Amino acid sequence: MNKSGGVIRFFSHITHDNNALKKHSQSLIQSMHDYLSLHDEVKHCVESNLDKSAASFYIKPFDLTIFYRGSYKLYELDLDITTYCYEMSFFHKKNDDEVMDFTAYITADECLVLDPHKADTICQVYNENRGSRVFARILNKLYESKVIAI
Repeated sequence: MNKSGGVIRFFSHITHDNNALKKHSQSLIQSMHDYLSLHDEVKHCVESNLDKSAASFYIKPFDLTIFYRGSYKLYELDLDITTYCYEMSFFHKKNDDEVMDFTAYITADECLVLDPHKADTICQVYNENRGSRVFARILNKLYESKVIAI
């Protein structure tokens, strides 16, 4: 089945929504920065760079920089219902390769989720603790994947 019609409809939705999901992702990155710079237990160990083209978080004790990249993605809810979300990817570089650390999605109903096909949410995009929740999940993934653990 030709999906180009769905992609073209997506373009008009993005224009109509004024890039709302991308703005939510920028707000979440700002929330992470605020959390990291205001809480004593992390503010001396993590530096955040909010450069709009390439936000990053440098975790000093591990000499590790986590980079952020975001982009819109299309997905199918049902057989013929295509919708979109905003993918937030956090990764580090190892030998010039990108190693994915954590990925979450912002859906049209303003939820932050691990998988847009499932009902499990991390939180709403307006949740005041969204930055700390995402950072905690990134640290957990780094630990589980043995990036910061033996």
